[in-house]
Amino acid sequence: MTAGPGTEHSTTPGRAVPQRARSLAAWVAARELWWVALATPLLLLPGLWSWLGLGIIGLAWLCRWIAKGRLTVETGAEWPTVLLLSMALVGLQASVEPPSSLPALWRLVLGIAWFYAVANVWPGASRLRRLPWMWLACSLGLALLTLLGTDWQAVRLFRLPPLYQRLPHLLSDLADQAAFHPRIMGMALAAWLPVPASLWLLGTGRRLRGLAAISTLSMLGMLLLTQSLQGLAGLLLGLFAVAVMWRRRCAWFLPVGLGALLASVGLYGPARLANTLLSPANPLGVAVTLRWDMWGRALAMLRDMPYTGIGLDQFPLVQSHFYPGVMLGPEPHAHNVVLQVALDMGLPGLFALLWLLAALGWVAWRAYPRCHNANTRALWVGALGGTLSYMGSGLLDTVWTAKASLVLWWLLGTIAALSDAAGPRDATDAAGPRSALM
Repeated sequence: MTAGPGTEHSTTPGRAVPQRARSLAAWVAARELWWVALATPLLLLPGLWSWLGLGIIGLAWLCRWIAKGRLTVETGAEWPTVLLLSMALVGLQASVEPPSSLPALWRLVLGIAWFYAVANVWPGASRLRRLPWMWLACSLGLALLTLLGTDWQAVRLFRLPPLYQRLPHLLSDLADQAAFHPRIMGMALAAWLPVPASLWLLGTGRRLRGLAAISTLSMLGMLLLTQSLQGLAGLLLGLFAVAVMWRRRCAWFLPVGLGALLASVGLYGPARLANTLLSPANPLGVAVTLRWDMWGRALAMLRDMPYTGIGLDQFPLVQSHFYPGVMLGPEPHAHNVVLQVALDMGLPGLFALLWLLAALGWVAWRAYPRCHNANTRALWVGALGGTLSYMGSGLLDTVWTAKASLVLWWLLGTIAALSDAAGPRDATDAAGPRSALM
């Protein structure tokens, strides 16, 4: 811990180095977002250069420690994160093909790096005021990336050649294919969209709310183009949370919506609905039956290897060779975020993720009443809604195994940053060191 102001000799790392070195470390630490952004392509495109990306992140952490005397602000997620990383290493060792698991490990390390970069880089009121604008700029950027880089020929539900053939294809991957799958981008948009929607409904300032409206409608249009039912289902959950915080009477949408759903099932006929959902003669039936098959295979794997899982990103290999299903081909993942995390890192890894979400939720719940800035509160609500959207869509599919999984860590980092900025809970907390994690 840091020594008091009257102590002649301090154990703070920053006091043990010259002033010029501390100033340089402070300069590096203040730009941690840029360093993590620089490391991002090195870790998302694995190779020998990935160690350089890890070194850049480590340097930013070291500079933060020297400049501020702590590794990170206290987010409440430190022990869950340690357990998650530990189980990721276990998952790497349990992998049938460790080289094919390395991208998942680098992706998780990068996500956690983004989480702490966002959580630590907004200590001042002026920087916090810029955070909503940064989210809105990224919202428009994500909508533009979806438009320019999605494989629109992979949409499944409605074939609209006159529309999709006119959409641009300007971004491609290393194999000269469209960069993004529409279903993955749909779920990423669904997790991101509650943030601009919340700033539009709950924020203040004509320019901010105007840009938030443009961002919300742009992202919603892209989400509809992806035809991602999983994303839409998750988005409804996230927007419901935002709507309830906007107007409490919106909570009535839940019982009314459930009543309408039950009435629709009654009119359509339960037997007819079951036949539609379980019949491979239509796209919806194929999706449902394939998921039942995949989830059954995933549960069988988890029963056999509950503590270590089958290894990071090993579902396609293990399922196709050892757990063949009735209709399954080489599926890329378990199509459920809970099952996928458990398969990657075992039940302890799943516990770590749920612990992390619960810890941040509890910290946010306690800190939210102390936040009196309308735009900050709106951003907070949007980040919580986005997390619900991510987990909601993850019950039917998952982006955990994709590069878009970084969205979750940006959302959680924003929640942690705003919770820390809200200040100590009471006078007793204020007297103690709130963010001196050593």
